[in-house]
Amino acid sequence: KDGLIISGASSYSRYQNGIEIEIDTRKEYRRNGFACICAAKLILECLKRNLYPSWDAHNKEIEEHTSE
Repeated sequence: KDGLIISGASSYSRYQNGIEIEIDTRKEYRRNGFACICAAKLILECLKRNLYPSWDAHNKEIEEHTSE
């Protein structure tokens, strides 16, 4: 938004057949689907490259929200 990155997904670790995924969104923009959009794009890219996209939630609230 106006040149400001508000959400993103990246890998902080790569192993032989996959990556570990990190996703974050600026606090004031959370709960708007931006993390989902970023995650989907990264996961699709992993699948194109035959990489396993590994991700787990940082806390219980996130885990419950993403499992819906």
